[in-house]
Amino acid sequence: MPESIPIATTTDDVPPGEDTGSSPKSPKSQFSKHILLTTYPGQNGVDPVLLQWGAPDAKSRGPIVASRHPSQLKRRNAMGAHGGSYSIYNALAIAAGDLPTDFKPDFNNTEPTFDFPVQPAWSDPKKIVSLDPFGHDIVKHFKSYLDVGWDLRPSMAITRANMRLSEIEKAVSEGQIEVDGSIVVGKNGDVRVTKVAVEPVWYLPGVAERFGVDEGTLRRTLFEHTGGSYPELITRPDLKVFLPPIGGLTVYIFGPPERVSDENVKLALRIHDECNGSDVFQSDICTCRPYLAFGIQEAIKEAQNGGSGVVIYFRKEGRALGEVVKYLVYNARKRGGDTADKYFERTENIAGVRDMRFQALMPDILHWLGVKKIDRMLSMSNMKHDAIVAQGIKILERIPIPEEMIPQDSRVEIDAKINAGYFTTGKTFTMEELAQVKGRGWEKWEDVTSLTTVNPQTQPNDIHAGRIFIASLHWNNEAILRADWNDAVVQLVSHLGAENVFVSVYESGSWDDSKGALRDLDARLDALGAPRNITLSEVTHEDEINAQPGEEGWIETSRGRRELRRIPYLARLRNWSLSILEGLAREGVTFDTILFLNDVVFTTQDVLTLLHTNGGSYAAACSLDFSKPPQYYDTFALRDSQGNEPLMQTWPYFRSSESLNALLSMAPVPVTSCWNGMVAMPTTPFLSQSNPLRFRGIPDSLALHHLEGSECCLIHADNPLSATHGVFLNPRVRVGYNRAAYEAVHPVPALGESFASLVFDAGILEDGYSGEA
Repeated sequence: MPESIPIATTTDDVPPGEDTGSSPKSPKSQFSKHILLTTYPGQNGVDPVLLQWGAPDAKSRGPIVASRHPSQLKRRNAMGAHGGSYSIYNALAIAAGDLPTDFKPDFNNTEPTFDFPVQPAWSDPKKIVSLDPFGHDIVKHFKSYLDVGWDLRPSMAITRANMRLSEIEKAVSEGQIEVDGSIVVGKNGDVRVTKVAVEPVWYLPGVAERFGVDEGTLRRTLFEHTGGSYPELITRPDLKVFLPPIGGLTVYIFGPPERVSDENVKLALRIHDECNGSDVFQSDICTCRPYLAFGIQEAIKEAQNGGSGVVIYFRKEGRALGEVVKYLVYNARKRGGDTADKYFERTENIAGVRDMRFQALMPDILHWLGVKKIDRMLSMSNMKHDAIVAQGIKILERIPIPEEMIPQDSRVEIDAKINAGYFTTGKTFTMEELAQVKGRGWEKWEDVTSLTTVNPQTQPNDIHAGRIFIASLHWNNEAILRADWNDAVVQLVSHLGAENVFVSVYESGSWDDSKGALRDLDARLDALGAPRNITLSEVTHEDEINAQPGEEGWIETSRGRRELRRIPYLARLRNWSLSILEGLAREGVTFDTILFLNDVVFTTQDVLTLLHTNGGSYAAACSLDFSKPPQYYDTFALRDSQGNEPLMQTWPYFRSSESLNALLSMAPVPVTSCWNGMVAMPTTPFLSQSNPLRFRGIPDSLALHHLEGSECCLIHADNPLSATHGVFLNPRVRVGYNRAAYEAVHPVPALGESFASLVFDAGILEDGYSGEA
């Protein structure tokens, strides 16, 4: 039985030099008259409570005693303070008089919601060195100490809760995850989860061994580089436990917790290191939030299949370099030309090291949970993999993040990490190829308006466009090809650089001289050294119509004839370009964006402005097309944010308030689909290994009822990025199907000036329309 430790109330109860004072609100009254900076072994009264790390049970191991309360100061067996990084806030609360110095928690009803079974690793000083294996239930293990007044604190807590995540709600609504009433409950996809919070408790000999250094070096380094905050690291070599002022971790368990340690069921595991900008605020410069959401989704599925799903979230912001360093690195990347070959160099220049997460301590929590094998490791990190395997835990399968979930601007990060050793089932880039992987550039943004639109005075060479795959279909377009289109394409390729583009053109049986015009283009692109595929086909749509009817894409029409549907035919032609994109990717030639170009008048500035719609973050960005202004052209494909057809073919077009308000402010307009002359889309969903995005028509069975849906609408509905990144129409990018139409809708008005007033002043609005929004 431990001796009673009374609260100090008289000078007799306090070590020499202590002053109790009189005010219960004043922390100063609890301090000694002299400051006790440190203690020494053998010093008068110094008698630490016995602590045997690796003992067979909690009682023989002993409690962690870290309190510096006068009555326990010389009985402490651990350095540091409970609470990790929050120990400083605890001190502030005492200094402010909000928290009594001698406060002791009431642990009534705080016991764990699940009693994790004791694991052999809990008593193995080699397997657990960074957490207290008995810290989750000190009331049960050390009740006798608490009953007589000892100030002990838990370093772990176990509870249960419901989790709601937008990605899971979407997966439920799309039928990817079922509502089983046990793990996933309710139409909103609420997920039942067991949570374990863990604060760090370091056994210094074991930590030193993990890092391959001697304990003395570790102690001296910790002392020197925490500003000398913990002198007992030097003066008390007999104290082997240290509570560092750093963040801990949280375990999220999906399904019955007892399954986690059961080797007879499958375990899906995601180890995730904190990234506040992405995890919480969904920045697209890295894959953190998408991979976290994917990990949670797969953990849920595994639990629903009778296995166990676990996600462990470590507080290691910015690769444990911190958010300030991370943002400095972002600045250096974006201002220096954000390429994958320089990804780690930017970090090393600022932080001196590329990564400080040091995964050697990470497997401790797996040992505590009783994990002996991981069936599906939802991580690509070689460092996490190697640390886990080094601790004797088997990994049976490694699951990379799906390609379609990778934000476009994070290709720099993920491709650089793959080159550095991350697991992949796809391509590994050389350093030369990494130099061609470019992130989104920065506009010259003196104010927030530049985030959604390119300033009219911004020159094209001020903008980083990345690598562009240009795709176009032509039929009887000789006039516009010779007058405008060929010149515009050549100018665009010249600006972007021939090494950064591929031009794919398919011409289908024109009876004018479109073929001759495209041969001219081919010669001009050849002179630039631009890679390309210009296919001139003799097969026309009329030939297709008169061909022998096939099983798919043909329907019985109201005219009593079996006729070819145009939409599947167009989808087939568009997919021809995608087959070239896919073939290039197999050869290691990749592109950031695919630019679909209709037979329109456009400029290089139009393309660059389109590419930077919404700051470059989108599933698709479309221009606004005109043939006979003020009416825009493509009513078939354009649908507002609610999926409605246009209210009118003239300004302000849209029914939904969200789309209308964006248009009135000349901001990128959220829509559900568009295909208005020029469209930019990230290439990643088209290159997915599991389910590559392709154009299609609706089934013939629906078309039999004389329904039809544009392949250009369906592509957005099928694109997994549409839900996360959005589809936008950029009202500042206007193209024309003839020169007169293009000139009628230019120049683009400045911010706050409506397009309606522009065309009204030009005298081209229809009679009876006021031009008012």
